Amino acid sequence: MPLGGAIVGLAIAAMFYTQIQGVHFAATTNWSSLDVAMSVLLGASFGAAALARGHLLPDIYGRLLSALMLSAGVMSTHFVGLAALNLTDISTVSSQSYIAMPVMFGIALTAVVMLIIGLGIVGALVDRYVGEIETAKEQLEA
Repeated sequence: MPLGGAIVGLAIAAMFYTQIQGVHFAATTNWSSLDVAMSVLLGASFGAAALARGHLLPDIYGRLLSALMLSAGVMSTHFVGLAALNLTDISTVSSQSYIAMPVMFGIALTAVVMLIIGLGIVGALVDRYVGEIETAKEQLEA
């Protein structure tokens, strides 16, 4: 399970860095290799911890903790990854026009993370109730 979680964390980092390469900035981009490595390591570590914890504690609390850890992995990968990016303005356009973009990106990222957490909680609750229904069904059959 930890290896699977680490692979999930690495996939999250790969998605982030692939997506950020598709963004065109009116600036030169420089990446801090230490921050990039730290963001990938955080994603893989939180992913490994999330799946290991979810496997060790299969109850509702273990799954909630696992969902929170995986969300922390996604957020740390993205936020540390963005901190690794250094932009040097080369345009003649005022940089004030680019301020709305990071704000909207932050709002969208927060919304996606909340959606992931919400889906994890709903999935855990549904799984819990399905388990209770299965238990009641087995008791009725007996």
